[in-house]
Amino acid sequence: MSDDATKFDSSTSQEPAGPPKISPPPKSGDVLAGKYRIERVLGEGGMGMVVSATHLQLRQMVALKFMLPRVMGNKEAVARF
Repeated sequence: MSDDATKFDSSTSQEPAGPPKISPPPKSGDVLAGKYRIERVLGEGGMGMVVSATHLQLRQMVALKFMLPRVMGNKEAVARF
């Protein structure tokens, strides 16, 4: 396998990455990953939210699911999500 995605960089640390960076939930108009524009929130539950978004390159509607920042520290909730 000579694919770049499978190469291992031996200079990287093997230390745990630590807790994920917590950012605010997405809102209408936000552009995520440079390609998804959030249109509206479709629903929100105890652990997460689902939003309607437009894939900007493909011009297609998609649904994206996010874990809410307030539960990111709960290992059980993260595992269930």
